[in-house]
Amino acid sequence: MAAAYPEGTIVTGGLSKDRSSGGYRFGVSIMPEDADALTNNILKVAGSTFSCVAAPIQYAAIEAYAGNEKVERHIRDSAKVNGVVAREMASLLSEIPGVKFTSPDGGFYFYLDFNEYRDEFFKLGFDSCDKFCEHLLEVEHIAMLPASALLIPEDDFSVRCSFVDFDGGRVLRAWRRKNLNTPEKQSCFVRKHCPLVVDGVKYLKRYLEQVREGKRPIHFMTM
Repeated sequence: MAAAYPEGTIVTGGLSKDRSSGGYRFGVSIMPEDADALTNNILKVAGSTFSCVAAPIQYAAIEAYAGNEKVERHIRDSAKVNGVVAREMASLLSEIPGVKFTSPDGGFYFYLDFNEYRDEFFKLGFDSCDKFCEHLLEVEHIAMLPASALLIPEDDFSVRCSFVDFDGGRVLRAWRRKNLNTPEKQSCFVRKHCPLVVDGVKYLKRYLEQVREGKRPIHFMTM
């Protein structure tokens, strides 16, 4: 968009997202050239909203945005790993009846739609997505962000689901040591190195099986 409409486009990003450095909370924005008034107003809002970024993260940002090949490789490989995990997640989620979703190519979020279970949820006393998410956390220890946090009505049973419950550095090193050139090898890689993510989908499937049967889900110690 910035290439097509540079005078009216604000580009935003940050270390944790566009530099694939989760946890490094450093945001950036690229403003239109002739938008001094808008830029100054945004700086006023930011100045009274955000505190100063910690010095180590500021130094990390200098390196991250320097454009060297090591950083660019890190970003490319991180996207590839996320893409492989996303495809495995999508395959597992597709086995759960009634769950709708779109698959990211290199990000690490799913937007899951559980509205086909709406009637069953209401019968079980879950009259909002918040209550469903709270119970899912209590029973299966799966944490998801309800749609209400994204300004969507509370009775819409949709959630944002992050699938990075693994040691990113260790997984990235393992990825670089292997030649994972087939879907089968990639699937085995995810199951070996990201077991908590795989188990999370299994537990979600178990939970929803009980919901379909009209039962209030309970916690099981093992699969």
